[in-house]
Amino acid sequence: MNYFIGIDVSKSTLQVYIPIKDENISIENSKKSLKSLYSALKKNYKKEVNQLVFIFEPTGSYSNLLKHFCSEKNIKAFIVNPRQSANFAKALDNRSKSDIIDAKMLHKFHVMAKDGDILIPIIDEAQESLGSMMGYYKLLQKQRNAFSNHLEALQAKGNSSPIEKKLKKEIIKLKKQEEDMIKEMKDLILSDIKLAKSFECIISFKGVGDISAIALLHLFISYPKANRQEITALSGLDVIETTSGTSVYRRN
Repeated sequence: MNYFIGIDVSKSTLQVYIPIKDENISIENSKKSLKSLYSALKKNYKKEVNQLVFIFEPTGSYSNLLKHFCSEKNIKAFIVNPRQSANFAKALDNRSKSDIIDAKMLHKFHVMAKDGDILIPIIDEAQESLGSMMGYYKLLQKQRNAFSNHLEALQAKGNSSPIEKKLKKEIIKLKKQEEDMIKEMKDLILSDIKLAKSFECIISFKGVGDISAIALLHLFISYPKANRQEITALSGLDVIETTSGTSVYRRN
């Protein structure tokens, strides 16, 4: 028999529902707090602590610590699809968006678990490294775009500014760093048999280049249970429908 602990993950906190006590608690999203939580759960569940299952949604970097903790302590986890949990909440008429209710709702979601859904998370070092690299690549892009926007604003004034030259140098520098990071990510992918196979399948599609393939591969890794529509939305490739000369965005 499994005992399900609902955990709603945010950047700084974890809202936890403990069914044996019908209790909602809030803890920091930190390893120290997770250790304290696990110690308390051991006291509550005693010999049955090995039957604990943490239920939570994948929230990118915010849930990584919890996933790593489960792997380290051999705690079983049921990582649920956000779309499915949202639909489940609607079915329960759980209209409130409070984290406490979300944590309890996630606990109730255990009835939807199928064979193979409940597992001790396995941390793949290559996949983790790719995630870190992609995060840094996005940061470089964000910085370059900020510099480019500032440069355009200065140029729009029509007056020459000594800052323009510095901005142009920084933009060139950041662009080079982006290109280097793309190469590093591709080298990492090709050095891993599993990642390389997935990468080759993605890039085999017409019109998909290295950058798109790397980005899509990262999405597939981050959201392994996402369907086609969800991946399309996450990648920003929602279909654009044109009606009577007006573009109407339609989510598929």
